Amino acid sequence: MAAKRLFQVIFVYVSLASLLYLTLLLYLSDKDDARLRHILLLDDGYVEIARNFVEQDGSLLHQEVGPGLPLMYAPIFFMPDEYHPVLRYGVTVAINVVSLVFLFLIMRRLRSNDAVFTLAAAFLIINPVFIHWTIKSAPDPLTTALLLIFTYLVLCRGRCWIAALLVHFASLFVRPTALFVPIPLLVVAAVRKEKPLVLFSMILLIFSAIGYWLNNQMTVQPGMDALTTYSSGLHEIVMDAFFIDNVVQTKRFNTGSLDHANGNRPLAHAQYWTWLRANREPSDSRFSLLLKFVQQHPRLLAQKTILNP
Repeated sequence: MAAKRLFQVIFVYVSLASLLYLTLLLYLSDKDDARLRHILLLDDGYVEIARNFVEQDGSLLHQEVGPGLPLMYAPIFFMPDEYHPVLRYGVTVAINVVSLVFLFLIMRRLRSNDAVFTLAAAFLIINPVFIHWTIKSAPDPLTTALLLIFTYLVLCRGRCWIAALLVHFASLFVRPTALFVPIPLLVVAAVRKEKPLVLFSMILLIFSAIGYWLNNQMTVQPGMDALTTYSSGLHEIVMDAFFIDNVVQTKRFNTGSLDHANGNRPLAHAQYWTWLRANREPSDSRFSLLLKFVQQHPRLLAQKTILNP
């Protein structure tokens, strides 16, 4: 019965995802191929990094992002060019199916009934952000899947904790903010006075710091130091705080682009660099700069934490 409920949820999700894909195809059927590829391969550069890695004997290192997600998309470039959009879409759908499977396994491990799983899965499927993830090759689907796999392995305990550590370590090369995952786990372990879980959480923190540092070294680009690279978290946290504030102030969610430079994100990018140039001292680390930002703009950081965690 439980397996049947899981199958039903996966069937609904894949059907909706397929319907969304077909709708995009019909909408773009009278458009040129470039427009079609732009929509169905829309991302933050992950697909192009994967393409360069496969077709130009490039490297996954010293890019703006970690190698985790580009590596997931690399296999599609061994197939003919016309299949790339549907394969990219299929990769994202497959990752989301994995998330649903591990959500189900977590619910079973926690002895929740099928109705709770169905509600949780429905929230995941119809959430506008999740739909957005399905279209866009963002790191969030893979991060979600890795986090759910990690959670399930932690709940399994024992030897599974080694696998959980490895899964968490890998997630740092997809989304470096996974660095913070061990903190709530350590708090829960301390409150419940579970010494083995406390020890595991502390080991996890150490490996998180190592993975975070290593990811930063791998993503430093030519002409950019480790302090200002996007994946260090400094750029991501501070610029996003300015971005959210711009959305609140303008009351419009216009991210902007090269063609619309007055959008909230280009403005936030300029604000970030203005703030960095005004506050950075030669002796600063990314952590001391983050502390400066917290001291100067506590409202912006609180706003970002609430509206865009």
